[in-house]
Amino acid sequence: MREAPPYKLILLAVLAVSNVTVVGYLWWRNEARINEVTTSSVRLPPLELIDDKGTRVLLSSLIGTPVVVQFVNPEIPTQTNSVSRLLSAFNPGEVRFVLITPNSSQLRGLLPDLPDEVLVVQNNYAELKKAFGIPECCERRFIYDSEGGLSYRDYYREADLTPRLNLLAKKTMPPVSNAITDALQSCRTGPLAALRKETRNETVRSAMVMLFTSVSSTCPSGELLRMAAHQVKGKDADLLILVPKEYSETDCENLRTNFKLNVSVKRFDSELSEKWNTLVRHYGEAKINGIVVLVQRGSVSLVTDQSQLEHELTKL
Repeated sequence: MREAPPYKLILLAVLAVSNVTVVGYLWWRNEARINEVTTSSVRLPPLELIDDKGTRVLLSSLIGTPVVVQFVNPEIPTQTNSVSRLLSAFNPGEVRFVLITPNSSQLRGLLPDLPDEVLVVQNNYAELKKAFGIPECCERRFIYDSEGGLSYRDYYREADLTPRLNLLAKKTMPPVSNAITDALQSCRTGPLAALRKETRNETVRSAMVMLFTSVSSTCPSGELLRMAAHQVKGKDADLLILVPKEYSETDCENLRTNFKLNVSVKRFDSELSEKWNTLVRHYGEAKINGIVVLVQRGSVSLVTDQSQLEHELTKL
């Protein structure tokens, strides 16, 4: 067999080495990306951020308190509302917030009361999304504990992250049932206080009150109102529906009409509104919205069981 010329052997060797080098580089690059995403998913990554005021901050330097990293699109109200709700639930220093957005000026315009300690970052937005493993189409939220470990992440699926952060911030609070009854029993003004006063000397009368922070026909709040309307249909039921004071009289009347309610729909007074907003900030709207209580002889008790609720409604 005729041997290949030396220069051809050298060329083949060079090509072989080049291929190995390319394969090695591609493996290293992909492995680096995987490690980058994995690391950022498990630990608060040591990335340097430049906020919209030009300040450089090492993200991992925030370790010591719970840290919330939110990628926020100012065009999507559910995301900006999430930011506003979380910020209002915590005092300065309890939780650190990092808002990464494609448009910081627009975000600040929508949230003009952002505390100074909140970092708003627009610089390197696309690169930061890649570093956190977020698809181009979406935004995501991350919660890290005080030691920098990942505690929770989602694509804005959960309505309110306040309860999760309360646990991480080690805020000691009474059980939600106790907090609700204590708040309602302490009210001295408004429709609820008047109803309690009416029943104080009546041994037989029972009244029911449903309290809402918001009502939607496609949510559990809407289902609760439909069930109530069905159970008390055609009766002069002792049922009071309370909605936020931001609702207008027209809103209350529309609620009665849309859900076919033949009972009173009234608004929170200022005292109850303040107490209710505090409950929402501490425990999250999901646990507070649609609370049902019985009022008997001026005392308030929580109704938490579905069968008890239906039973009490039939007795009204």
